[in-house]
Amino acid sequence: MVTRNFFVTPAIAPTVTFTDIAWLNSAGVNNLIFTVDAVVPVTVTANVITYPSEATLMGPLTVNPVGNTYTLVLNGGMIPAGETSVRLQVFVADHFGNTTEANYYYGVDRSAPVITFLNPVNGAEITLVDETTKVRIEAQISDLIPLLKKGGKNSGSGIAGSRMVIIDPSGMPVGMPVETGAGITEISNEIDNLMLGTYTVRVTAWDNAGNQAMETINFTMIAAPLPPVELAIEDAYVYPNPSVDGTAKFTVTLTNGAYVNIHIYDFAGREVRTLSANGKIQGKSKAEIVFDGRNNDGVKLARGAYFARVIANDGTKIVEKVVKIAIK
Repeated sequence: MVTRNFFVTPAIAPTVTFTDIAWLNSAGVNNLIFTVDAVVPVTVTANVITYPSEATLMGPLTVNPVGNTYTLVLNGGMIPAGETSVRLQVFVADHFGNTTEANYYYGVDRSAPVITFLNPVNGAEITLVDETTKVRIEAQISDLIPLLKKGGKNSGSGIAGSRMVIIDPSGMPVGMPVETGAGITEISNEIDNLMLGTYTVRVTAWDNAGNQAMETINFTMIAAPLPPVELAIEDAYVYPNPSVDGTAKFTVTLTNGAYVNIHIYDFAGREVRTLSANGKIQGKSKAEIVFDGRNNDGVKLARGAYFARVIANDGTKIVEKVVKIAIK
């Protein structure tokens, strides 16, 4: 009797299962891991292809397992800028000729976090009222990237941490830096004991893929404005006094801007001349008004004693001062 042995080729092709990685590290080492389930021994080759360029970054490579686990090492620094994902293409062939092709996409986060200052705005001027004045500094951090080949998500690898440093006008750090941990998308600090001058705020943030961003703003503490000065005539005099020929010059010093008029009277109390400054005197300044020694009709005044009412009017208050004049 003749014995014959028959071999039945399995009809079941090998299967590939990939281990997910949320995001590839764009600067460090990434282990792309998958397993193969097969009835008989297999040969495994793989390619690493970038998207959207569809360029082959690595491969074809023969991958050997540890047990039934295969690992392909990818250096994130090899991934060109502008690529948003990487496709691991795996070909498996068993000894009976059954083949399987499997593909898996890994997200590539090459975009640095975006830092947005909420308060204060860059270049802000803040009034230092007194020693109780405080400034609150707030920034928001987001991690968005272009849409990927698979899944349609555009959130990045996630914020890993952030740091805020504040430098005072003298160049010294204000307190200790504020630091936040993973997943925190806001950072803030409130400072007091302020001084006049420009402060610098620097926020640094980094994501889980190793991308880092830094933004800087400045704000300036300014002195509180002085309260309005009440109108007053600080000084008013005429020179020369006495006047030999009747000509002289009034000099009036004000604490605030105002219109100035001068009314001159003889010793009997009759008004003989009215003088006015040329327009409104601006701010704290002196007004000089020439007196030619004549009355309102242009007639030269007689020798004797006169007095002048110097009147200042700023629209809200009227003040005056009397000045004696002598004409020889």
